[in-house]
Amino acid sequence: PTAGWGPVWVRVGSTPIAPAAANGPAYGSGQLTLVTSALRRNSPSFLDSQIHHNNLLNNILAKIQANHAGADAAVMLDERGFLAETNATNLFLVRDGVLCTPFGRACRPGITRGYTLDLARQRGVDVHEGDFR
Repeated sequence: PTAGWGPVWVRVGSTPIAPAAANGPAYGSGQLTLVTSALRRNSPSFLDSQIHHNNLLNNILAKIQANHAGADAAVMLDERGFLAETNATNLFLVRDGVLCTPFGRACRPGITRGYTLDLARQRGVDVHEGDFR
């Protein structure tokens, strides 16, 4: 192998780095204003959203669109046009008493999402993961 850094040198798993931060509510406690972004979440075929990475350019551009529209955040769709997540958070909907959330294909299925779904089930709330328009 030649000198440098690249896939030839990555022979074992990654080293996750998670900076600790004490943050309050991102949007306060009032009504949240959303706009649907023209930008889509990455397809797992290109840059898998289930892998935590720092390539969030499409999310940043979606947030800029939301800012220009005077909204708090942008709802992002997957490559098929179904709900994925906002530029910064997972999406949850309540429909007829059922907690609904998009499949984890084009969103980050992380700790908070998992905790929310588990807590809902523990409290007897029906949960449905699916494709939503």
